Amino acid sequence: MRVLGVDPGLTRCGVGIIDGAVGSPLSLVEVGVILTPVDAPLEQRLLDLDQQLSQWINMLKECFHNIMFEQLWEPGKLQVLPCC
Repeated sequence: MRVLGVDPGLTRCGVGIIDGAVGSPLSLVEVGVILTPVDAPLEQRLLDLDQQLSQWINMLKECFHNIMFEQLWEPGKLQVLPCC
């Protein structure tokens, strides 16, 4: 199974894709960081995040099965969303 993981943040949003199967170790496929300017207005930063995260999803949607987002303010809790 291939999963896109997202660690949300306004200035640095981590993204990564891992492969895994029952009984096999996980392997890292791709990793990156979406950056937004600290001094940009909030609405511009949110738009930048939306556009860049959409690029990740559109570029890689054929090769992963799920998307996981870490919930803000609750480290370690994950929400799994089915892929498009």
